[in-house]
Parts: sequence; structure tokens; C-alpha cells
Amino acid sequence: MVVPPEPGTMGISVPYREDAAVDLAWNEVTGAVGDAATVLPVVVAVAVLTDLTLPVMLVWFGVFQVVWGLYYGVPVSVEPMKALAALAIAGAVSTGELVVAGLLLAAVLLLVGATKSLDRVGTYVGQPVVRGIQLGVALVLLEMGLGLGLERPRLAAAAGVVAIAVLAGGYWKSSGLVVFALGAALAVVDAGVPSPALPSPEALFVLPAAEFTLGALEATVAQLAMTVGNAALATAVLLGDFFDRDVSADDLSTSMGVTNALAVPFGGLPMCHGSGGVAGKYAFGARTAGANLVLGVGYVAVAVLGAGLVTAYPVAVLGVILALVALQLGKTSLERAEEYPLVVGVGLLGLFVNLGPLGSGMTDHRRTAGFKDRTRVAAARERLLAAATPLSRTETVPLGDADGRVLAAEATAARPVPHYARAAMDGFAVRAESTFGASDRAPVELAVDEEAGPRRATRVHTGSELPEGADAVVMIEETEQREDRVEVFDAVAGGENVAPVGEDVGEGQHLYDPGHRLRPSDLGLLKSVGEETVEVYERPRVSVIPTGEELVQADPAPGEVIETNGQTVSQYVRRWGGDPAYRDVVTDDFDALREAIERDLDHDIVVTTGGSSVGERDLLPEVVAELGEVLVHGVALKPGHPFAFGEVEGTLVCLLPGYPVAAIVNAVQFLRPAIQRVGHLPRVDHPTTEAELARKMTSEPGTRSFVRVSLDERGGEETDGDDDRPVATPTRASGSGVLSSVALADGWVVVPEELEGYDAGTTVAVENWEWSA
Repeated sequence: MVVPPEPGTMGISVPYREDAAVDLAWNEVTGAVGDAATVLPVVVAVAVLTDLTLPVMLVWFGVFQVVWGLYYGVPVSVEPMKALAALAIAGAVSTGELVVAGLLLAAVLLLVGATKSLDRVGTYVGQPVVRGIQLGVALVLLEMGLGLGLERPRLAAAAGVVAIAVLAGGYWKSSGLVVFALGAALAVVDAGVPSPALPSPEALFVLPAAEFTLGALEATVAQLAMTVGNAALATAVLLGDFFDRDVSADDLSTSMGVTNALAVPFGGLPMCHGSGGVAGKYAFGARTAGANLVLGVGYVAVAVLGAGLVTAYPVAVLGVILALVALQLGKTSLERAEEYPLVVGVGLLGLFVNLGPLGSGMTDHRRTAGFKDRTRVAAARERLLAAATPLSRTETVPLGDADGRVLAAEATAARPVPHYARAAMDGFAVRAESTFGASDRAPVELAVDEEAGPRRATRVHTGSELPEGADAVVMIEETEQREDRVEVFDAVAGGENVAPVGEDVGEGQHLYDPGHRLRPSDLGLLKSVGEETVEVYERPRVSVIPTGEELVQADPAPGEVIETNGQTVSQYVRRWGGDPAYRDVVTDDFDALREAIERDLDHDIVVTTGGSSVGERDLLPEVVAELGEVLVHGVALKPGHPFAFGEVEGTLVCLLPGYPVAAIVNAVQFLRPAIQRVGHLPRVDHPTTEAELARKMTSEPGTRSFVRVSLDERGGEETDGDDDRPVATPTRASGSGVLSSVALADGWVVVPEELEGYDAGTTVAVENWEWSA
């Protein structure tokens, strides 16, 4: 094994200010790994489970790594606000609530820093409490590391062996980098080498999604205690321990306030400092702000060159690095402690209340099991259709009510069409033999008579019954009538210009097979053969149950939301050929949800909206698991990965996400084909329009993305010869809660899992999902 040299053997050091230098030696590179390990598991989970995008979050982390490293002159950490991140990951707060909480915390932290409040608080708290907070963070990081390692125990064990081997060789500070490189190599093998892609501009605009709710306030309070204790007080003490740097807690409060005021409105995850990241950098060799420069540039480079690798990075390897960081932080807190019982007590209390990245959902394996491996769309749909049982119930309906219905039995002609021989042209019905030899120069003269016969002609119109005794019709253009005589200028053959009995449809002729979806023209044909009714399959009965204690039908108070998902999905169900039952809102109560599902098990499909993710209030997957079986929980689709479905007593139960856009995307991708299968409806793809992409469109590798676009016709200088393709402009790349981004779009562009997006100017297919056939 080749191990990089230890600090001091390579690199450069440049003066930064009188009491600090920016060192770019190898130890600063290895030290950067320690902080990255505390960041990556959280931001990846947030990117997967919320509307914030990974590249934009990484750019903001990179910017402030550099800014605060240079400002303080030490390897200060920049980490996620982990309590907020955990609430977002668990689905307890929406992206809009996360934005509001981050801005509220920015305001509070700026106020605290300006008033020098934390310095006064620190004099009362005392060193043992601060050391206890450090120990608590160490224990939580260790818990997180073990939890991530359990995702893939064998890989974690292998990474642990590598770390021990490096440590045994005397290269403690390089151990994290070597293990990190191992994980990076595995990510490249899994995801391949990504192509460069700039972050999507649409991902910067998250302010329109802001939601000022009671949940946002509660999340702010939950994070504030952790920020004051760990990110400010404990971090200030640790910077003094490790780097002999007098950085006040109030200064750290101010820098955290500035960070969030600038980043959160533009797609950044709420950020803070933290003793865990500082300990990680120190443990692996960082001694100057050079580690921040390395990590900051690295974050931005990954955001542009390979964000897909981050999502493919094996979390079990990060778990080993976190364990190493935890050991360093715990060792420091205990070595410098004066009152061991108090320090240990505060540390254990910190672990008990979970003051870390695990928060309220990161390691709750029972809840997150469905998202360990998000099922690809095609595989999830295949399992869904296998669970959807075509119905056998039929009914007889009048033809006037049968448009769009599906035949349940073979349709045959009870009588021929036409049921009589009829004239196919205006003219004269004749015996063909009476016209033989007729020409323009030598016309044949026939007597006009109401009865046909030899040398006689009877006036007929198109559709008239052919008179008995006639076997052909001479077109009116080939005749000239003179009172009771008519001259014929062209001979006709027997059967010419005559529609015989059954020419259109023969008696007993097969018309349609069972499963044929009836169209207006089909109904006209069935009526022509004498049918007045038709046997069809019943429409699939679909129960639509909106869930969520915040939902109301009208006049919402603060913290309440108008229920739209249930109504929208019900309308789609009807459009797609189902018979919807739009139910009242059910609150987030296990027993109430169970009762609602059990009540509607006599339906062919039960659909719920909301409560399908992994948060504390996302109870529906557990309800379905208790009543029957959850077949899929979590799909590799954006927006809308928290989709789930299962089977209860033979009834398909689909759990749509609560965000409106996510609900619509999943309804189109999964509920529509389920209704088609249950109702024997043919699978018909939505129509597409070829268009030129106006600007670059990015997507997360391994995820099928549905990017809403508007279509504009070319005009003026943009017109280029015969190119009449419209221009497709993304309305929003993310934002599963922004209903207007769907309602005002002309369609969406599907970015498949194997691509990272499309470049500007690319010809893309814009799918019109609103098409109703």
C-alpha cells in the first residue's frame, strides 16, 4: 500500500496575517477529509429527500469553507445545521419550512453576535459543561458512524481494516484520506466517471417556496440550542485547545448568521460551525486554513464535475471516517476535562437527546428502510403492474354512455350493413345488359319507368334501395333525360355503382375483441348493426384519501393548507378511465389511517396523498405493512421519490407523496398504468413534441427526473431556415411543492437515469402528460 507522506515533507506555507499562515502541505489535504465526513452523509440525504439540490449545496459549503477559514486563520468547520437537516430528512418539515427556519436562525445568530450574549453565557456555563457537549457530539458521531457502517457491514469492516493498517504504519493523519479514497474509487466503479455540469439556475430560487408555519418555528427552536452549545461555545473552546486561537463564541455566532442570511435564500442548506468538524480536521492533520481552501475548492469541483459520485459514495466508508473523528473529539474532551462525572453526564445526555446529524430520522432504520435502495422507475412499475389484478366485473350500458369504455365480450354484427342493395351514385338504375354498346356517338335510349326492367331505367339517388330487376346504376353525368326517355352515353357492368347487401359489414362478422376501448366511430358502427347496448368492464373503483392534519378545504389559518392533492388526483382518475371516490381528509393518526384504508378495501385501488415518506408523521407505510405488505417504498424519481405501494387483502394501495408536483408525477407514472391494467385499458404513451432546449438542464445521475418546461414558438432573429421546432424553457428543475410550476407548464422533459442532463440547444421530447387518451 502506498501511503502519502506525513506533514512537513511536502507542500508550501504562505503568510496570511501576523498570527496565521495558510499552509498547503499534505497534512492540510488529509485534514480536509475530517470535516467532509461530517457533511456528506447529511447533504446527500437532504438532496435525496427534499427539493434542495446537491450541487448548489456543495457550492455554498465550498464558498464558506474558504471565507471563514481565511477570516479566522484556522481550520474552522462549516457543517450542516444537523437538527434542521434531520427534521427535513425525516419529512417533519418541508423545504419551505426549512428555508424559513434557516432565515430565522440567521437573524437570531446575528443579533446574538451583535449583543455579545454568548460570551456572558459562557461565563455561567463553565468548562465542564462545554467539555460534556463536546463528548456528546463525539458520542453522536460515533453512533452515526456505526449506523452508517451497518448499512453494509462487510464494506465497513474492510474499510476499518484499511484504516487500522494505515494507523499501524504510523500514519494516523493519512488514515482518513486513504479510507476516503477507497470510497471514492468504489463510487467511480458504481456510477462511472461523470461529465461536468454546472448547477441548475432554477435550484437557486427557493424563496418562493418559503412557508412560515408553526413547524418552522419549532424547527428553529430545536436547532438553536444545539447551535449555541456545540457550534458556538464548544467550537470556540476547541479552537483554543487545538490551535491556541482566541475565537469568541459571539464571533462564531455572527459568521453563522452571515452564512445563512446569504446562502439559505439561494438554495443553501442551513449551515453552522461545529466541534465535530474541527476535531475531524485536527485528527487528520489540519493546522491552518489551508485545509479550508482545499476542502472549499474540492466541494465546488465536485459540484461541477461529479455530484453524481457523491450520491454513489458508499456511506459505510463514511461511517468508518466518522468513527475516527469521534475518537479524536472524545479523547480531547476527556483529556482536558476537570470534573469527569459532570462531563460524562452532559455527554451521555447529549447522546440521549441525539444532538447530531442523526436527529429524528437519520438512523431510524425501521423508517428509512424503504430509501436505502430507491427502486428505479421501470422496476417499480413492473412490480406495481404485477400486483394490479384486472377486474372481472362487467355491466351493460347504452351506446350513448359507452364512449371510452372497454368491451368485456366479443362484438359481432347481428345484421349486415347495408341490409339492402343500394345505389352508390345518383343516376338511373338499369339492367346492365340494356346499356351494352352505349357511347357518346351512339347513346342507348331507355324508357324512364318506376319499375326496372329490360330497356327501362329508374331514377335513383345515392343510398336509395336498388329497384327489383336492376343490377347496376348509370351515373347521372353519363345520361341525358328527355321527358320520359333517357339517353345513356356509357355502358355499365353488372354490380357497377351498387353497394350490395353486407358490403360494409357482413352478417355475423367479427367486429371487436374483448379489451377494445370504444371510440365514437365504434359506437356508430355498433348501432348500424342493430346494437342498442354493449357489455363493458366496470370502471376501476378508486378510493382517494387525502391525509394530513394541516389540510382544510377552505379558509386556511396560519399553519393550515388547502387540500388540493385529493381533488387533483380524483380528476385524473376519472380522466384515465376510473371511478373515483374522493374521501374526507384523514388526520395523521395511525388508527384513523388504518380505519380509512380498511373501509375502502372493497375498491379496486386505494390511493392516499401525503404521509408516504420517512418522517414522524409519515405513518402510512407502517399502516400498510401492518395490514398487508409494502412492495416498494422509495423510487429513484424526482420530484417524488417518497412514493410507496403495497397490497392489502388483494387490494392495491398506492401512497402518493404530499407535495403537489410529486403527487402528480407519481400519479402519472404509477397510478395511471395501474388503472389501465385493472380496467383492461390499453397502454397508450403520451404524445411528445420535439423542441430545442433553451438552457442547460441538469439531473441527478441514477434518478429519473421530470423537468417542467414551457414551449414558445420561434420568431424574429431566432428563426433559422426550416427549423420550426418550438423552444423549451425549464419552468423549474425542482420544487415538488410548487403547484404552479405544473399548472403553467406545457409538458415535461424526462431525463433518464443514465444521464446528468441535457445541454442547451439539444433537441428534447416534451411530453404532454395532460393528454387524456
